[in-house]
Amino acid sequence: MDNEEAELERALAGIANGGMSMDDDDFQEEGEKHEEPKAEVEAPKNEEKQKMEIKAPAPSGDLNRVKNDVLADLRPIIGSVKLPADEKFELTMRVYDVTKDGGMLEVAYEATKGIADDSKKADSLLRVINEIDKTA
Repeated sequence: MDNEEAELERALAGIANGGMSMDDDDFQEEGEKHEEPKAEVEAPKNEEKQKMEIKAPAPSGDLNRVKNDVLADLRPIIGSVKLPADEKFELTMRVYDVTKDGGMLEVAYEATKGIADDSKKADSLLRVINEIDKTA
């Protein structure tokens, strides 16, 4: 017995018992779609939309002030930053390039002492010497 015959027997048995054993959906024609009524959802009102928006602060345009604040925060901690010696050297030299603060060259020199690779160490020491020569 194929599937359609089994469904027909079930339906007939349900009718004989005084009711239907199958849902109305079971009798829909193939390809026919049963759609549930859609609930309407209200769009948020303008007030709600405005509350949902995230507003970034307007740029003040005073980037020099921001730069100076960042450097003021960075200088005291650069000596205690936990990085491999060669990375600490590079970081210190970048701060020096921006600030031209001779104290950064001292920190950079201290960082060179921890560089294990002799060629990197030599290059780093020469960079410190070259920066000192530029200021003299």
